[in-house]
Amino acid sequence: MTNFKAGAAEGGVVPGQRDPRAIHFENKVAPILANHCIECHDPATRKGKLDLTRRSPAFVTLKDGISIVPGNPEQSLLWEAVFHDEMPEDNDPLNKEQKATLRKWIEDGAVWPLARIDPANYVQSSGGIGEQWIQR
Repeated sequence: MTNFKAGAAEGGVVPGQRDPRAIHFENKVAPILANHCIECHDPATRKGKLDLTRRSPAFVTLKDGISIVPGNPEQSLLWEAVFHDEMPEDNDPLNKEQKATLRKWIEDGAVWPLARIDPANYVQSSGGIGEQWIQR
């Protein structure tokens, strides 16, 4: 007799389907990071010793704490800086929707499926209503 469990695999993802958290990152979070953060937090600049282009250098311990703590926005320096409008520096703060997107991403485990975020892959659409992103 074969024993198996039908339904979603561990983490709630059905085999063969992409994790919705990965899709959320690619469609919502990566464009925010690409257009509001990476100008100062790329491998060359690393302002504050933080590189937000790839997962491993983005999840680091800095002098004041950990940049991104999956599942815990309040312990994540990235969230604290964005929440208190300290970042992006020298630019307008993120709007409520962008902040909510980053918070949800961190709360949901900060899944980061991309090898690298390339800002050239994300452009803001000038047409339509609201802020729409196009991923090339």
